[in-house]
Amino acid sequence: MSIPVTCTCGASYSLKDEFAGQVVRCPQCNAELQVGAAASGPQADPAFNRDKFLLRQQHFAISEKYYVNDEQGNPILFIQRPARMGRQLLAVLGVIVSIIVWWVLV
Repeated sequence: MSIPVTCTCGASYSLKDEFAGQVVRCPQCNAELQVGAAASGPQADPAFNRDKFLLRQQHFAISEKYYVNDEQGNPILFIQRPARMGRQLLAVLGVIVSIIVWWVLV
């Protein structure tokens, strides 16, 4: 996001959020300008403002359906992943067949 600032000389600038609340100088007329607060954008659901979001999800679940809980144990998200057990078994069988073919040919 940027903060729009207009000088008395008519110059307009878009400043970074880090300049919010500071006094800056206009490059054209050297006048001091007070930068306002940054405009707040649309707020996301508080569940997504977590630094550890989804870090403790289950690594293996047969049903591939489970809840993600917060630090107090309250459910914040329900996860349902598509089952890929068939693909995994097919991949393992492919590796086994490849090893057997390689072993027979060598």
